[in-house]
Amino acid sequence: EIFGELDHHLDVFTPRSEGTFPVILFLPGMSCTVAASSYSTILQQVASWGYVVLGPWALFYNPIDTYKAEWVDPILHWSKIYFNSQEIRTSLGIHQDLTMDFDSLYLGAQSSGSHVAVEYLKQSHNCSSVKAMFLMSPVDGVDPFGMIKEFCIHPPTLLNFQTPTMIIAGGLDSIPGMDNLGSLMP
Repeated sequence: EIFGELDHHLDVFTPRSEGTFPVILFLPGMSCTVAASSYSTILQQVASWGYVVLGPWALFYNPIDTYKAEWVDPILHWSKIYFNSQEIRTSLGIHQDLTMDFDSLYLGAQSSGSHVAVEYLKQSHNCSSVKAMFLMSPVDGVDPFGMIKEFCIHPPTLLNFQTPTMIIAGGLDSIPGMDNLGSLMP
């Protein structure tokens, strides 16, 4: 539980104007250990289209605990409270007349952050505030080889929620990565 403080870093991207904007919770890759700011080019662009993007991440957090997604609601709760603070808004450069609409929540994720997004919806039993999600090169599991059996999807069993979802598949780069394993790493 979070007692007034976050146990994750939280990168924030907002429109630069006043208004009420839906919130996208973006869950980065490598089980949310990659800073959301690493995706700043795309997340700033998305924010400019009229969304507030919150990107939680933690460099030193147990991946299995991350995948359980129990930490997501406390971050959303913290955000609802603390982003109403004028002091915090000013320190982050958030427009004073910008309102974050947490009742219009979207999930976005890349790679194994997608596992967290799906697990969050599975646990919520009430995903009514989540309007849709987008998953970029989604991965279900801890490792790319499936050696650690931690999955959120178990075919042919259906998931316990229905949410409009866009899956964006990405390919591997043509330049080999430093790991010689098919460009799995930059």
